[in-house]
Amino acid sequence: MVGTGGTSFKAPLLSQLGAPITSYTALFPSLGSGGKDDVLIIRGGNPSLDAETATSVTLGLDFEPPSVRGLATSVNFFWLKFDNRIQEQNILPQPIASQPQLANTAYSPGAAAVQPYFDSPGFQGDTAGLGPAGVNLIVDNQFANTTSTIERGLNHVNAYRNTLVTPSQGIGAWTTADTYLGYSTGSNAAHFWDDIQVGLSVQNLFDRKPPFLQIPAAYLAQGRSAVPFDGANASGCLALTLRA
Repeated sequence: MVGTGGTSFKAPLLSQLGAPITSYTALFPSLGSGGKDDVLIIRGGNPSLDAETATSVTLGLDFEPPSVRGLATSVNFFWLKFDNRIQEQNILPQPIASQPQLANTAYSPGAAAVQPYFDSPGFQGDTAGLGPAGVNLIVDNQFANTTSTIERGLNHVNAYRNTLVTPSQGIGAWTTADTYLGYSTGSNAAHFWDDIQVGLSVQNLFDRKPPFLQIPAAYLAQGRSAVPFDGANASGCLALTLRA
């Protein structure tokens, strides 16, 4: 049995730290009242961001039956925890109070808190059309350290929920088969091909499709189309290795 453990971090991008602050107003439906909320939305960089961090643990069990020369099997378990994920929130055209991802970013302002944004060069327009006095909610959607994620599996990804959309979307579990084939020429000083290892590894051997994942347009680069699966948790590849 073998195991590993480690930690890593990813510093914020310069664009996430220092992107210009922009703002605008928009009208959103009020929850339960049938009216409208005049919302000031703030976007941009955040110089107070902390680094994203990750902790990883793997455990593996290898078995080589003595009766079958050259055959080896293994089972591997992994556990990953990501902390302080950096992101903006996806704001949907529905009541702000009904969007749980905005719970820690929305607040009721005083008039003194609104006017500086209207006077700022980064103000992009009073789409709501009610002026500073009409704003009754502010959503601070600057980049922030907002969430943690845990991933674990045994060639298997557990079911989880996609919180990029509201209501959140259930993502089914995903189990794959991986394989590795290798050959070693062995050691013999008389031949130039000694101590060469050739290996072929395949992930997702039977080409099993990953669960569908809905990706909001706000998370896509301009002009790009969504690839509707979670690339962090679902993948497949073919690799040929040669070592001497």
